[in-house]
Amino acid sequence: MNSPRRWWWLHATSWLFALVGVVFLVISHGHYTLDVILSYFICTRIFWLYHTMAAHPTLRSSVHNHHRKEFWFPIFRWLEADIQRPVPRRFQFPLPIPGFLSSLESRRRVGNGRPAIE
Repeated sequence: MNSPRRWWWLHATSWLFALVGVVFLVISHGHYTLDVILSYFICTRIFWLYHTMAAHPTLRSSVHNHHRKEFWFPIFRWLEADIQRPVPRRFQFPLPIPGFLSSLESRRRVGNGRPAIE
């Protein structure tokens, strides 16, 4: 699931932090370049695997899914047990909104009570 395009500053900041972190790790010789590349490869594959399984209920319940043999599969099924369909693409600020911003938030709501931002 991706964040909205209008959050370009978040995307740019994330890429900048990731790039600076990798450069500093390689320069400091605390980690070898191979460690950094392998950790990126492993982390992205785990992320993609988890979110593919979460997005497709048939993969979670299929007896032909070979990931059912993995040690983490019962934990995964428990975490995703109440999800019956893909999670809707809606975003909201995760922290409480201060008073002056809450008035702006209420102005952005549409007639059915849902946020206009999706």
